[in-house]
Amino acid sequence: MEGQEGNEIIYDSFLDQAWSSSPLNISSYVSSWVGHRYRISKLPVTVQRAWSILSNTVYNNTDPNTQATVKSILELSGFDSVVTPFPLKPMVEASKEHPALKRIPEFSYDVVDLGRQLLANRFLEAYQNLLAVYQTNGSTPDAVSAAGQPLLTILCDLDTLLWTNDNFLLSNWIKAARGWGASSNESQYADYL
Repeated sequence: MEGQEGNEIIYDSFLDQAWSSSPLNISSYVSSWVGHRYRISKLPVTVQRAWSILSNTVYNNTDPNTQATVKSILELSGFDSVVTPFPLKPMVEASKEHPALKRIPEFSYDVVDLGRQLLANRFLEAYQNLLAVYQTNGSTPDAVSAAGQPLLTILCDLDTLLWTNDNFLLSNWIKAARGWGASSNESQYADYL
């Protein structure tokens, strides 16, 4: 759930703050926002705990010299490792406590998005290990290949996870981009936008 893109709570809080004469109380704002997002009665406490973790970690940047939140680790150039408590487990627990959550598209999207980020974080650890093996004097091709295997496994797991939610399917994004074309040539060009 990196950056500001795709994270509705960031935009909502910015806009709500613009219309408020005093600073937002973040904990109560997040609690209310989550209740509106998932729209079920008796929202499990574990969902609120997950969003509390997010609001106190990746969405809580007080350093004006850095990005608003952590940049996706899927973009390897210029990455920075940040270790935070991860909110995926409370979200999964919440879906067991209240199975109706699984039928709420926003909840499903958030679980897949959190899982995607968790796999991206694991990818970074495996990638750093691969670099260390590669840069070791006397490293063999077999050692480098073995160190690279976890990356391939993580990428396969990532593909499997992303296939569970239409919002993360590249084919859907390409189809939508093609739909913007006024002609066949423009539609084909849209594949590369």
